[in-house]
Amino acid sequence: MTYSGKVMLLAALFVSAFTSCSQQTSKVPYQADAGAQSPPQVGEPLNASECEEFAEQFLAKLRAGDAPGATALWDHDALLNRATGGIDAPPGLRDWYHAQLRERHKQSGGIVGMLLKSIGSGANIRKLRCRSVEGESRALLRLVDPAGAVTYLDFVLVRGDGVVRAVDFHALVAGELFSHGLRREYLMMVANESGGVLEKLTGVETDWVKHHADMKRLMESMETQPQEAQRIYRSLPERLRNEKTLLLLHMSLASASGDDETYFAALERFRELHPKDPAIDLLSIDSYAAKGDFAQALAAIDRVDKQVEGDIALNLYRSTVHLLAQRFDQARELAQNVIVAEPDLVSAYWLLVRVSLAEQDFDETLRLLKTIAERFGTPTDDFARDEEYAGFIKSVQYDEWRKFVKNR
Repeated sequence: MTYSGKVMLLAALFVSAFTSCSQQTSKVPYQADAGAQSPPQVGEPLNASECEEFAEQFLAKLRAGDAPGATALWDHDALLNRATGGIDAPPGLRDWYHAQLRERHKQSGGIVGMLLKSIGSGANIRKLRCRSVEGESRALLRLVDPAGAVTYLDFVLVRGDGVVRAVDFHALVAGELFSHGLRREYLMMVANESGGVLEKLTGVETDWVKHHADMKRLMESMETQPQEAQRIYRSLPERLRNEKTLLLLHMSLASASGDDETYFAALERFRELHPKDPAIDLLSIDSYAAKGDFAQALAAIDRVDKQVEGDIALNLYRSTVHLLAQRFDQARELAQNVIVAEPDLVSAYWLLVRVSLAEQDFDETLRLLKTIAERFGTPTDDFARDEEYAGFIKSVQYDEWRKFVKNR
């Protein structure tokens, strides 16, 4: 599975968070009250130093494994207001949903838990920049896993009671804000309480409500019964199947199962229906590279680079494309440029290993593996299942590598 396939698995995690329904299948047990509170005031736009300070604190908490500290930098009340605003719900339902959301976050860890899990698996996270998007202050963070899969999380920031907190985030690979997925879930709950909500909805929101039971079954079967999840997806109305969040889920299931035909067909459908979606270029890199259209793959990477306003880590993708095109000098130079700029990105070293394997320069392969072991402590001698290492395993350098591992 190539880089975009790995990114699709991350997209599936976001999509499942967006579309998961409450475990309640009957009327929810809330108590009626006076209704929802008014949204808090956002205040004046943030200045650059406030955004920088938030990013520094948030990343420090994550790198220290401090889940409570990182979570404290979130404003869940503001997130809920963004997700439920403008929906006429029965009195008390909103507060009950808020309590359920907090309990779910407590159990799953939410976005903080996902980031901590990724970091624990060797992913590298850093702030790219602070910026303004559609009038909102945002801190753009970048995540790179050890295999080189890159994704971007744009955190929406507000100031409340003198403290800057995140109230939402946009995942480039998912193509939407987190609050948008929560809104769909809330609409399903409102529909369960009051059928009249359908009269106030239009377009695809109506389909989400009408098929909320199907959505629940789809999400429950995604991990353990992916074929059943695909069957449910295909049974949905065309308008709902074409909704970009579900298309992403469909693609992630196909990618995880190795069904390249379905994956690329769904990707083409996504590109046709959402040609200007910010996620399409990141998702298209694999498709172009698999077809041997390396120029288009590089052009897609350039457009992603423009969207995030510049990121040296995208040279990991460029290097991979040149490697597939057997332009080894370019692939090596791009990976080396990443190492110079960010020497803590282990994936760049692994790209150099792949270049050395392709060139059958096993002395270089051995040197790089030792460097990775000494710097990051990650390699093993278990390369037998990877065809890319077949030549290296037959070499005298591999025997030396095994001795090196044994003596560490």
